[in-house]
Amino acid sequence: MKIKQSLVLGLALSVALSSGVVQPMQGQIGWLTKKLGQSFSLVKSTRPSNWFFSNWSTGKIGAALGIGAVVACANWLWNKPETDGQKLARATSDYHNIHVKYVSAINSIERLLQGQVDLKNLPEKTLYEIAKNRNLYCMHAASRLKFWWDIRKLTNHRKKLEELQLGDANNYIQNIDNFLPRLTLLRDSKLNLYHSSYFILFKQMVSLWQRYDQEVRIMNKNLNVDTKKRFIKARITKLRTEPGKNPLTLLFNNRFFGSSTSENNYPYFNYAKALKPELDTLNHKMQNVRSTNKYPKIVQDAEHLHQILNDIYQIVVDSEEYKTELRQQKEAK
Repeated sequence: MKIKQSLVLGLALSVALSSGVVQPMQGQIGWLTKKLGQSFSLVKSTRPSNWFFSNWSTGKIGAALGIGAVVACANWLWNKPETDGQKLARATSDYHNIHVKYVSAINSIERLLQGQVDLKNLPEKTLYEIAKNRNLYCMHAASRLKFWWDIRKLTNHRKKLEELQLGDANNYIQNIDNFLPRLTLLRDSKLNLYHSSYFILFKQMVSLWQRYDQEVRIMNKNLNVDTKKRFIKARITKLRTEPGKNPLTLLFNNRFFGSSTSENNYPYFNYAKALKPELDTLNHKMQNVRSTNKYPKIVQDAEHLHQILNDIYQIVVDSEEYKTELRQQKEAK
């Protein structure tokens, strides 16, 4: 299939899938569109109302274009004619790349679990190290999608290798068979079942540390209150006015200030509006972990992070800029 035809087909399918007109396809590409659809639905349903994807039409168009492009490229890549030698070379290359990407984290987790018979009662230090290794690949939508795709890619390569009449193919079939069970350690269902509240809280904390990294760093320093206030105000101004060097930066800015000009006129209000539900979510997940009476260290760390973010929130809502924006909104109505 030609690339142009693939793009048209992919875009049409993604529009139909996002609107619910057709059910996801079967097989490799159908699986990918399903995962992309799930990721988009999760993002759309969990973000505050002033976020980029809250605009229904913009979100649908963005989802359609994104899914369409990926479907088209994947459709072309997986269905283009290949010789047996090319199939083996691609399988070999993908196997080595995937192995290198994950093997270090897998080795670390295997060492941590060595000799551990009771997975229900793992030491908290062990859980922390496991969560830290898994966080790189499996705790965020984008990384989970890559992880799922890598597993699917190896499985697909294995099926193709079985059809080849090449001696080296058997070696890589064995390599894939040995590596796939080890790869699932990064998404071990028993660990998730036994310690779900721990991993959920860990994921939330990492997300907040990344999102509010500069603010948290300055709040942790031994500085007077006025200096911290000046930094927070400067940070809000920078987030509002910086041009954004890539789409992720633009989405990050929209996370706080919305996508419209009117929303961007109230940077302090929107910053506080975005932070408040983050505080509530962190507190809720922290209480879930506390109720187990099993993980005192992460509860202590979560309490510290919650206090810092709450202090930031108070600095924002107590500022004259925030109060002015509230009056301006009332007057505008």
